[in-house]
Amino acid sequence: MRVRPLNDFKMLSTRISVSKDKVYDAIPATNQPDWEERGLIYIQSAEGDTSGIGFLLDNTDYEVIE
Repeated sequence: MRVRPLNDFKMLSTRISVSKDKVYDAIPATNQPDWEERGLIYIQSAEGDTSGIGFLLDNTDYEVIE
């Protein structure tokens, strides 16, 4: 799934961020309670980022592109 965040997000005290002007790969957050009902997904901050650090967004935080 590819999504576009509706806002810019930044992880405090780090340089990790996502922009509302970019599209990101996303995966369902199946390890979270009520993930399907809330539309929870994970996105990583950069293409090819292997740190495993990402953002947890709900369906009010993103729009599905494809």
